[in-house]
Amino acid sequence: MQARDGPEKIAEIRQSAQVSDLSDFSNSEPTKKAPVSRLIPTPKAQTGTGSKRTKKPSRSRAKKPPQPDGYMWRKDGAGWELRKTVYVEDGTGSKIRKRPYVARMSKAVFAEMKRKHRGAALDRAIADWIAEHDK
Repeated sequence: MQARDGPEKIAEIRQSAQVSDLSDFSNSEPTKKAPVSRLIPTPKAQTGTGSKRTKKPSRSRAKKPPQPDGYMWRKDGAGWELRKTVYVEDGTGSKIRKRPYVARMSKAVFAEMKRKHRGAALDRAIADWIAEHDK
């Protein structure tokens, strides 16, 4: 009986092994899913031409002295530079605007004037200072 049972048992084992191997592959679906990091959209890095705006240059907080007609103040370090507006006619009949240098008022001098003179008195004090320096 052993001789007879031997080959049949081997065939049954081979057949059951083949069927079980095929059933494992035919019924199985891919169980691997995409990682969570791929499912969540990540923001792209900003480029040089992105929507982010460039920062504007910071402005000086210091207030300019009162500006009389025909003159202008220009920031100069820790003080103010006074320039006069002059129109010079050239030979062709047109006018050219020039702004020659008149004087420089330091920050300390302007602060002292503001301390001594209030309101309209400050305008008169500045006008006197300009008349004194514009010769």
